[in-house]
Amino acid sequence: MIPSIGYRIEISGRTAVITGDTDHCDDVVKLAQDCDILICECSMPDDKYVKGHMTPSRAAKTARDAGAKSLLLTHFYPECDEIDVAGVCRKYYDGPIFLAQDLMQLRV
Repeated sequence: MIPSIGYRIEISGRTAVITGDTDHCDDVVKLAQDCDILICECSMPDDKYVKGHMTPSRAAKTARDAGAKSLLLTHFYPECDEIDVAGVCRKYYDGPIFLAQDLMQLRV
């Protein structure tokens, strides 16, 4: 597996975790443990999984396993336009789910 870099940013008691291209794994779950928001790449639908990239269910399981308080999905390939990304995530994660858009702003 090719290494990937993720970031955990803690400011004033709030925590944001940002993944790069990655997959569901213990290291990402540990990095995102109890974060306020997990900003996670979600490149492809589940049925078009590519190793080293998240799908909606893999991202949702990562957020669930980490105890993330909210999930922001980003880095969508055009194939994701054909599915209900948040709906797929709901099968595994029950916290707030956001789908990134250009110039989007969220308060953490």
